Amino acid sequence: PLASIGDRVWNDADGNGVQDAGESGISGVTVNLYRPGDTVPYRTTTTDGSGNYLFGDLPPGDYFLEFVPPTGMI
Repeated sequence: PLASIGDRVWNDADGNGVQDAGESGISGVTVNLYRPGDTVPYRTTTTDGSGNYLFGDLPPGDYFLEFVPPTGMI
């Protein structure tokens, strides 16, 4: 069966690493999906207006993600 990887990029206003109520999603974040050993992304997407992203229809295996903030955001 195919797999998926997805979640939400959010503004962690209190810096506790937990998505608390009221912490808004961040749109426009580039999310790169890599397979181990690759230097070029296997797939790329951008977070939606609520900060959500999803990579679907993935062959089972190991992957890692890179998050690139929008210009002007650190």
